[in-house]
Amino acid sequence: MIITGSFLRCLFFHINHLFYSKMDKIILKVLPNLPQEMLLQLENTLESLGVENKEDLIYVSEKDILPVLKPVQARKLITSWKQDDDHDYSDSSKLDVSNVSDTSEVSSSSTTDSLDWIYRFDIPWNDFPQGLLQSCKNFRVPDPLLRLEMVRVLVDAIFMKTKRPVRRELSTIAYQIVSKYPQSFKDEVDGITIGTGHESLTSQLSDRVSYCHRKRKRFAGITQPVLQNHMPSTSAMITPAKQCDQRMECEETLNAHRLWLCQEYKKDTSHQDKSKIANLMQTTYRLQRNVILEKKSISQIKEEWPFLLHEEHLLNHYNTLMEGEAIDSHELLDAITNRASFIYKALKNEKGRFKEEVINLKQEARRFNNKSAYAIYFLHLLTCFFKEEKQSIYEVFAEDASMETTLSRVPVTPFISTFGSSLMTGRTYVVSIERQVLFQSDSFFRSFLYLYSSYFVFDMEYPQKAKFTLEFVQRYFAKNNGPISRKRQKHEVPSRILKLCKMISRACSDH
Repeated sequence: MIITGSFLRCLFFHINHLFYSKMDKIILKVLPNLPQEMLLQLENTLESLGVENKEDLIYVSEKDILPVLKPVQARKLITSWKQDDDHDYSDSSKLDVSNVSDTSEVSSSSTTDSLDWIYRFDIPWNDFPQGLLQSCKNFRVPDPLLRLEMVRVLVDAIFMKTKRPVRRELSTIAYQIVSKYPQSFKDEVDGITIGTGHESLTSQLSDRVSYCHRKRKRFAGITQPVLQNHMPSTSAMITPAKQCDQRMECEETLNAHRLWLCQEYKKDTSHQDKSKIANLMQTTYRLQRNVILEKKSISQIKEEWPFLLHEEHLLNHYNTLMEGEAIDSHELLDAITNRASFIYKALKNEKGRFKEEVINLKQEARRFNNKSAYAIYFLHLLTCFFKEEKQSIYEVFAEDASMETTLSRVPVTPFISTFGSSLMTGRTYVVSIERQVLFQSDSFFRSFLYLYSSYFVFDMEYPQKAKFTLEFVQRYFAKNNGPISRKRQKHEVPSRILKLCKMISRACSDH
């Protein structure tokens, strides 16, 4: 009997798949509610540690799996693996090669259809961005955005073969790419080569696979903003990977604009070409959406698109995104200022504790005797009516409060920290996202406009404890009445919001 190298490779991957199919059961037996993406990350981590069978699990430490799991989850698994000596999951993953007959080589062909796809996988070179291929042929390191595009295309092609590629398979593909263009994919810092680039490309592929399997939203316990055509299939979003790969000249030009903007940001504001900045921010809108929809952190977005966090460019981005779907940012500000008083009229006859809140806020507003004074407390009124928490949107801190201490207390969602004795008399209003200061102003309305726009610009979701308040702002003030979230397909508008809108309508008709 002759055992070919191809058959041994198939046999090896067959053993690997059998073991990791059992690994799912081993892990889920202890952690039955573990999300799919975390299960995949944990399997990849165990594989990178060299775990090949059940016996190897006793050598895994809590520290090894803490980057993936929470401490208690990790302890449960480690304790279970060390105590569970009665079950031998490795038996089914052990094959006796000596019993393999010549016919088994023929019959293995059906098995290899699903297990040895890696050896029949053709890297889709022609689907990669032309700019990246040109850089590789010229022995240059490709632009990071083009490399990310390559990873997206590559993972899409892998999913055509298998929905759950393991890290070892991704490593094989990464090795083929790095071997063909070693100068373009090597890891280099300040001219010093620190690695072949094989491991970093493998990690990129693994991260992309995990992202595609991810089912959770970016923030736990948060509801999707109601935004017409704000789903990935819209023209406002970046087009799919293969559609992005259009003309090399266009890609290189847009990326050159991005790099210029990053360099211009480093200059003193007095020496910046503001007209050109505004023009290029509009021109590169598509690339900005691309980065945002990758669900990158605010720090990463700031690094790649620093001007996007400036008030002017963030509002322009919002207006482009909302074009034809809602009023622009300037009209929204006017709508809040002019129509907030209608809420007072609608709620003045409410009973109980809420009525006291309305009276107190009206008295506070009368002290300043202007329209803005009434408007500034509209969020407080709305959160009271919807029985939500204004602390999910803003909070007042002492004027001399430390910024560092304040940021440690605020949520990760867009938030306004008011420094002063009250919301009306605040000296400074600071907008933070993911506990990073992005905008400061002496105007509450400008700060709220920045906060509201950022939910859409950065594709975030309303906090659970202020979802009705912000959705009312979206529908009543911003006039954005697009289709509802998938979670509420049967009722387009929440009954609470409908109730308040009807109360406002009646109050206005009576005066």
